[in-house]
Amino acid sequence: MHSKNIFHFLSLAICVFAFVLLLTNHVSSESIKKDSEEIAVECQHINLTVINKTDSTCISKGYSGDTVCADCGFLIEKGNSLAKLSHSYSEYQVSVPAKYKKDGKKVKTCKFCGKQAEAIIPMIECVDLNKTAFVYDGSIHKPKVNVFDSKGKRVSSKCYTISYSDGKKLGKHKVKITFTGKYTGTKTLSFKVKLGKVRHIHVLSASKNSLKMTWDPLKGASYYRFEMSKNGSNWEKIKTVKGTSATAKNLKEATKYYFRVTPFDASKKYRGETSNEVVRATLTSAPNISLNNGTDYVTINYSPVNGACKYYIYASLDYQKWWKIAETNKDHYTIKNLTYGKQIYVKACAVNSTSMKSAFSSVKSVVVGMNTPKVGPVKNGNISYENGIYNISDSSTGAKFILVNKSYKLPSSYAPGGLTSSCSQAFSKLCSSAKNYGVSIFSVSGYRSYSYQSGLYQKYVNSYGKNYADLISARPGHSEHQLGLAIDCNSLKRSFAETEAGRWLASHCDDFGFIIRYPKDKTSFTGYSYEPWHIRYLGSVELAHKITDSGLSVEEYYGINSKY
Repeated sequence: MHSKNIFHFLSLAICVFAFVLLLTNHVSSESIKKDSEEIAVECQHINLTVINKTDSTCISKGYSGDTVCADCGFLIEKGNSLAKLSHSYSEYQVSVPAKYKKDGKKVKTCKFCGKQAEAIIPMIECVDLNKTAFVYDGSIHKPKVNVFDSKGKRVSSKCYTISYSDGKKLGKHKVKITFTGKYTGTKTLSFKVKLGKVRHIHVLSASKNSLKMTWDPLKGASYYRFEMSKNGSNWEKIKTVKGTSATAKNLKEATKYYFRVTPFDASKKYRGETSNEVVRATLTSAPNISLNNGTDYVTINYSPVNGACKYYIYASLDYQKWWKIAETNKDHYTIKNLTYGKQIYVKACAVNSTSMKSAFSSVKSVVVGMNTPKVGPVKNGNISYENGIYNISDSSTGAKFILVNKSYKLPSSYAPGGLTSSCSQAFSKLCSSAKNYGVSIFSVSGYRSYSYQSGLYQKYVNSYGKNYADLISARPGHSEHQLGLAIDCNSLKRSFAETEAGRWLASHCDDFGFIIRYPKDKTSFTGYSYEPWHIRYLGSVELAHKITDSGLSVEEYYGINSKY
């Protein structure tokens, strides 16, 4: 009995313990479930992040990464595997530079696996100069270099440097091209500086038995070989001269001859290109003409020319268009029914029995019925007269300057007292520019008053006589020096024209508004002998250029006289 009670007691205790345990587990499970629901409600997975991401390379695949909540770590989306990439190469590096006619190599390396890839650097296929010959002009010549590879592509100038030898002197000069960067080696080319070609060969004077030919001077040439042929094929050397003229003598009258000129430098080592052939015929010198005029006519007089059977007379009203107005075998010809006050230009040539013409005479001009200075419209401008002064207004440039020559006189009261400020400033600029070229230009005579010129002119008359004095000196009132706009430079000798300073002055004075006032072979127009040292300031660079480029004197350019 006692044992049985104990058994029942234990059974009951076990049941109670089991019930309590079951109740405790139920309460705990409900609590956990409630907590989980509360947490799930609080996290909205707003802050997302990607984890486990790896980039693809040429060695391994990559992984795009898993998308998870940054707050709770909840997996939102699983990533994907990424394919392998191709090699990632660095820039090409030159391993073997290319050369002239030989390819080079370049390599690039994969930065992941170290694999290298090679490529060809095309060889230099062509190196040349854009010009291999230059005509000597006193300047330094540097031809352009052209470089092409074997693919026909122009090689950048950054891939080579160029060094030139002296490209100024006559002869052969070298150009060295040194290749750099992806190219190596050098290439030497050459070009030459040569004398040019003599041009404008023409007759300076002619006679029955001789022809004196002249031609334009050529830069760099010191000697000229003058040749002659009777038929244009068998050439005979007449002489080698230092100047720009030569005479063929002992020729047959009224016969055609062929001439050509070949230039040489001072050493006679370098020869220029032979000129074109020029055909000329012997006759006599051109006729000398003079004009007399009346109220409605002009008479042309000329002394007889040996060998001439007749004369051709030409006339012009504007110096541009010429008409052959007569053929005569007399020593004079009269043009009738002319307009009073009209200016007319005349020239003539002699003709032999074979109808070969001589050179033309100098052009003469006269105003019909008038011996006083012309005022009003003239060729290329207009002349006005005010307060004793004649002014020319140029029609093309609008420039205006005072006219002084043997026909147009200044009053004795005109006295600026010295060079005008504008003339002085222009001359200073001219001298400075000449100095930059290594040439010295300076004044030996500038302003002269009326009284000073009067004494100077009389001195020449006393020494040489009036006729010769009128060729080399102006009468008082007719001198440009009285204007304060004329300057005599360096030397009062005609040989000044052949000096470096004389040549520079003739070529550049118009750049500063000056002109050579009394040019060579213009005495019949200007009334004065050739003065290469005498420059006149016009005040207009444009006008100075126009007159200089025309090759005419002021008198020819405006169609005016210069006669006492």
